[in-house]
Amino acid sequence: MKSHFYARTAYRMFIDKLPPCFVDLDDALAPSLATADDGLLHPAVRRGEHLCRRMAGVDFYAVELAKKMMCAMSLNGAASGHGGRQ
Repeated sequence: MKSHFYARTAYRMFIDKLPPCFVDLDDALAPSLATADDGLLHPAVRRGEHLCRRMAGVDFYAVELAKKMMCAMSLNGAASGHGGRQ
């Protein structure tokens, strides 16, 4: 049974496609898990979830910063009279 540890991270809220490394890790760990509850206690699954959670946070903030930068750039363009175009 697969643990789906990545479902307990920010990826489930904001991204359509999970980075393949986490799916591959889950596939690799699946044979050692008899039940989903085993995944909650398995040290490798816990490490994978921790890494995934940290990376999801980095990706989340990168997306949010990119949105804010695009918004600020369009506001600066409008304020300078270019209407966002140069």
